[in-house]
Amino acid sequence: AVAVTGVTLKMAFDSSDVWGVANLSEIKSERFTSEGSLDLVHRLRRCSDCVLVGRGTVERDDCTLTVRRVPLLPNRPSQPARVILDPSQTLLKQELNEEATYKIFHDNLQTLLY
Repeated sequence: AVAVTGVTLKMAFDSSDVWGVANLSEIKSERFTSEGSLDLVHRLRRCSDCVLVGRGTVERDDCTLTVRRVPLLPNRPSQPARVILDPSQTLLKQELNEEATYKIFHDNLQTLLY
């Protein structure tokens, strides 16, 4: 068997006529997608070693970044690790000060914070 390595980039788009990609402005973004697109994201996750997001994604979406819509693969029976880019550790500070609670820190799955 040949080992295949690489990086898969999945970018979020929204319905904003201002940005077109995931809107980071003050304007309220509306999520739009299809069932097939959601299934595809989960198929990508189940084949991945990790899922990488920035702090803002966790703050805005309170995401879990787990495989839920499709079964895990027999040769990959665990969830991918979640990697969050947060160099100031803002999310942990918010949790410790009880300013916010994020699901990603409370499910006992591997989560790395950088």
